[in-house]
Amino acid sequence: MDETTRDWTDGFLSYIFRLHNQSFSEGRENEVQWIIFDGDVDAIWVENLNSVMDDNRLLTLPNGERIRLQPHCAIICEVCDLQFASPATISRCGMVWVDSKNLGFLPFYERWIRLRYGEHFVIPEKHENQKVFFIEMFEKYAVPCIDFVLHGNGKREEKLIQVIIIGGVELCKQLCNLLHSFLPPISEEYDTSIT
Repeated sequence: MDETTRDWTDGFLSYIFRLHNQSFSEGRENEVQWIIFDGDVDAIWVENLNSVMDDNRLLTLPNGERIRLQPHCAIICEVCDLQFASPATISRCGMVWVDSKNLGFLPFYERWIRLRYGEHFVIPEKHENQKVFFIEMFEKYAVPCIDFVLHGNGKREEKLIQVIIIGGVELCKQLCNLLHSFLPPISEEYDTSIT
């Protein structure tokens, strides 16, 4: 809002919120729109979302305009922490939080193998030996390397100093991307047996 003229100009949040909460045209009644926030929580804008996250489902802009969150639209705040959020905001959040120390990076790798050789959950029998090979190699080489980067080892008690701090899941993701770029695509004609 311009301080002198009091003219309002939409910012990112109000523009996206207005765009996704318009009525759908005929034939699009079953669509769902998602607005995902994945940055740090800012104390000012998150307070404006309090009335959206409670039963009112209204975004009140500084110019007094109100935009209703429609049933076909949902908001996700995918943030690292709520350090700057007020207790009012935190009480309105439904949170799913998984500590990477508890989950680890193996589930990401196993998912990559399932997506490469199977159909999300089931790996066909003809690809079972590839799955076993990649799991064994991962446990033999990747797990000790990632642990060394993140935690150090017996000879060196401190963990390595990273210029850009990367967690275990991100290191595993980079490994999977490298493997994906070097390995040939899976096809029926290609012999995928590991010798």
